[in-house]
Amino acid sequence: MAIDAFGTVAGLKSQRSLRALQKRQNNLDPSGSNINVTSLDNTADCAAEDLSKAESIVRYMHDLSEAGDINVSPTTDAYNTYIAAFARTANEFNPKAPLAAEGVLRQMVAFRDEGLLHIQPDQRSYIQVMRAWGKAGRSNSGERAEWWLRNMWTEYEETGNDKLRPNVGCYLAVMEAYFRQANVAKLEGLLLELLEHENGSDDIDHGNEPLVANTAAFTFVVRGWLKYEAQLDMDDMGAGCEKALQWLDTLMDREDARLPHAATSPELYTGIIKTAKEAAMSVKTTKVSKRVLKTALEAFTEFRSSRHVVEPNAYAWVMQIGLKALSSPADEEARARLTRHLSKTCCGDGYVSKNFMNALSNGPIWTEGWTAEESDRSTK
Repeated sequence: MAIDAFGTVAGLKSQRSLRALQKRQNNLDPSGSNINVTSLDNTADCAAEDLSKAESIVRYMHDLSEAGDINVSPTTDAYNTYIAAFARTANEFNPKAPLAAEGVLRQMVAFRDEGLLHIQPDQRSYIQVMRAWGKAGRSNSGERAEWWLRNMWTEYEETGNDKLRPNVGCYLAVMEAYFRQANVAKLEGLLLELLEHENGSDDIDHGNEPLVANTAAFTFVVRGWLKYEAQLDMDDMGAGCEKALQWLDTLMDREDARLPHAATSPELYTGIIKTAKEAAMSVKTTKVSKRVLKTALEAFTEFRSSRHVVEPNAYAWVMQIGLKALSSPADEEARARLTRHLSKTCCGDGYVSKNFMNALSNGPIWTEGWTAEESDRSTK
């Protein structure tokens, strides 16, 4: 409890220092490009005293144990709590925290090899190290976290020690690291790996916690593709949203089948529609891929058919995308169908709002088809 207390205080100080640094840097330079080494050191050092106190308690436990007081021998739990302190202080401006967490884990491995099995690492030990890497946001965070995951599998297969068998939490920790890097290929690979374990699992027969692709894993992949969408140029616009919707559809199927740990959320639907709108609005010209509109409409339709309450802004976002993607006079018929359908749906659902009316009235206009007069008439 004492180690955890100092670790918690260290984490709070680190977060407070991080927020102050971000605020100061944003005030000086919104790009954050002028963050200096001194500022980074201050962010890391603010929690150093509390981390040192946590370490001194661990050492004191060893001293008492060596003096013959076996009631206070350090255990796996004590060391896991100590590792968690470094995970709490890890952030983009404190990149050394995961290295310190790794150092503690290596000490635990050394103790195990010496026969001190009461200090051997377990799943939680590895998860905390992986989380530290994820929170640090370094360029190699995902790869480093995955390296520890693979190391766990190797040790489990060699020793048969169930405490070293990766669980879902291990995979989620690695996925968080790759999510911060927007590495969708790795995110998909880890989700597919979970699905493979799930389909061919004999964990229950062996008494192990089953490896399942849960909601959090699917959420990382959906959000990862939406994050990837922001990096695409106009020629590839909509690819990220399209992939996100495909994975959301898979999660919906699992939810409909009442599989455990499978549940959709309103944020997943709105995330796809909003990201599609932001992609469409980021293009200065009226040339917007109809691929974006198609994906947004599908997500919107599925959202209305789901068990969730629809976000009112979703109607406005789809209208904005539609009026931009179908702004050409050649798309007059399709545009008319869309505006009629959306307006009728919005009125019927009781979600007519200022945002929806603004979306309808402020779309791109032409001298033919969607003219200023037609826009004004429809708005009224």
